[in-house]
Amino acid sequence: RNGTQHYRWDAEHRLTEVAVIRGSTVRRYGYVYDAPGRRVEKHELDAEGKPYNRTTFLWDGMRLAQECRLGRSSSLYIYSDQGSHEPLARVDRAAPGEADEVLYY
Repeated sequence: RNGTQHYRWDAEHRLTEVAVIRGSTVRRYGYVYDAPGRRVEKHELDAEGKPYNRTTFLWDGMRLAQECRLGRSSSLYIYSDQGSHEPLARVDRAAPGEADEVLYY
């Protein structure tokens, strides 16, 4: 991994932006949080700072339930029991017509 990374945090010490610089190429990523501090979105930023390639994060209390990538794949998280925060598996759903992949922790 050649290059430089720059980070930006908000007043709550949450990562809000990353800039990855490799030669003359700069890729920027942004992160959005809700009031309890859970990350609810990550995205790339274009040259004007507008977000695209969004991934949204859905929560069940403080447990990550699902990642959704608009028009692309999604990931569903399965936990060992109702009150647990210990993940058991992640189900990656690809594009329509493609097989799901199950990853066990």
